[in-house]
Amino acid sequence: MTHCPGCRWKDRPCVPGEGRTDADIVLVGRNPGSTEAEQGRPFIGPSGMLLDATLVEAGTAREDVYLTNAVLCQHVDEDGNDCDPPHEAFAICRDRLRAEIKSVDPKVVLALGGDAAQIIIQTDRKISDMQGAMMFVPDLGKYVIPTYHPAYIIRGAIGAFDDLLAVVKRARRISQGSIPLPDPNERYDIRYITDVQEAGETVANLILSGPATLALDTETKWLKDPDYEMLLVQISDGTTSWVIETSLLMDDPNFSLFQGLIEATDKTWVFHNAEFDLRQLWHN
Repeated sequence: MTHCPGCRWKDRPCVPGEGRTDADIVLVGRNPGSTEAEQGRPFIGPSGMLLDATLVEAGTAREDVYLTNAVLCQHVDEDGNDCDPPHEAFAICRDRLRAEIKSVDPKVVLALGGDAAQIIIQTDRKISDMQGAMMFVPDLGKYVIPTYHPAYIIRGAIGAFDDLLAVVKRARRISQGSIPLPDPNERYDIRYITDVQEAGETVANLILSGPATLALDTETKWLKDPDYEMLLVQISDGTTSWVIETSLLMDDPNFSLFQGLIEATDKTWVFHNAEFDLRQLWHN
């Protein structure tokens, strides 16, 4: 799978994927750099070292997963320095990538960085808009979770490490079966709440008659907002999701009701990103 017929870059140094060919987790980056091209292995430069450490922190290791790139060949500019592959290269390589992922048949695919996510999911959305969202890709038949590339963190976006680690941990739990994958054919009831009375009634009903296990996610104005400004709170029981504008929960009686729901001893909470979400809730 390292030389694509008809590709005008087929003579460039190519770096094949590596890892367990029956792995439950496949991680896809953008393309190899000079270090990878020289040694013929993916993710062995500085970003690879960070990724290895992240995998270990999440309870797994490089040997347990499969690593590849959206484009297998190194691209350089006229001065011989690493550069971004053109869009044509991603398009040409997509069939190869799809076949490679299908041959491994993982439970979940992690798309590292915007380029990998965009070509796998076939979207032009920015990585910051997709980070952590699990999406089913029909022509792969797999769930894909986009997250930040380790190289982005090394370049100074230190705060993005928490997001990368949370996604890898979630993939690990999916691989273990502790987080079940949803049926891609199932349709969910999503209710967007903009009325203060409806918000209060929804929270009260969840306290009185909601299930013992609920999921919660928060949406904020910025990834690292010094004012901790929450925009939305999302609560789900697995079949119905309630998306509530945070401003509707900031005054009593709704504030007390929401606090009572969060602190209820008969409820178990599943968080999208526990550390981040709990920090937002505590500050608000």
